[in-house]
Amino acid sequence: MMKPVIAIVLALALLVGGAGAAAYAAQDSQPNQALYALKLASEDVQLAFTGDQQASLAFLQEMVQRRVQEIVYLYNQGETIPAQVGERLEAHLNQSLVLAANMAEPAMNQALQQIQTQTAAQVQTIAQFGQTSDTTMNKVRVRLQEQLRLSEMGLENGQQFRYEYRYRYETGLASATPTPESQSPAASGTPARAASARSPPC
Repeated sequence: MMKPVIAIVLALALLVGGAGAAAYAAQDSQPNQALYALKLASEDVQLAFTGDQQASLAFLQEMVQRRVQEIVYLYNQGETIPAQVGERLEAHLNQSLVLAANMAEPAMNQALQQIQTQTAAQVQTIAQFGQTSDTTMNKVRVRLQEQLRLSEMGLENGQQFRYEYRYRYETGLASATPTPESQSPAASGTPARAASARSPPC
């Protein structure tokens, strides 16, 4: 059965003049342009059809980089950065950590290293603008710094990292930033289980 999001994307693509042409044209669109919604929808479809963990992580990392580039573009244009862009970036960041937490030990460490390396570069990219009057830019800077800290924590303490993010995935908290209370195993009261068929327990 076709997933609702796929049906929506196909319908939208057809409305703007052909699925293939519209999706292609949307890829370089920015948040302040008409085809941006189609760009985001096509990303969701692409992620849904990505078959394995490594490929999913690679695509999520690519989307994080896209959002950072969009934020920089808008800021340099002197435009307010929509909250939606920052929220979607945060979702990508959290999905990456959850995915890493559901990998086997060697793969998890490799994934966290990739996340750490890319995030460190992105922190530097955003840091060049310093504290700004743009709320979304400031939130993104803080969230990227947190992502860097969390990836480093995972490399140092894989067991705690795995527990935290598997629990968050199961309880629907993957879009929220971890708090000190939530990082304690006692906070949940029960051990975490596998999140999904595509992210099996190790």
